[in-house]
Amino acid sequence: MTHGREGMVGARPQREIGMHALRGGTVAGTHEVHFFGPDEELCLTHRATSRQIFVNGAVAAAKKLLGCAPGFYTFDQLMFDE
Repeated sequence: MTHGREGMVGARPQREIGMHALRGGTVAGTHEVHFFGPDEELCLTHRATSRQIFVNGAVAAAKKLLGCAPGFYTFDQLMFDE
């Protein structure tokens, strides 16, 4: 994965994934994933109107961790495993 487009730029190497982050104004979060093909683009968008949804997820993960043994856990393990 490559962050941003800085320095000498040109066509991305095949299979390289580009990622950009922008912040501005009072936008809590707009997240987009774009898939580009020849002559087409598919875009999936998630918009958060407040940061409360992110707080709810962080608190839920913290509560789940209280009952876990020390270690590393994936997002799916924390949010979806019983």
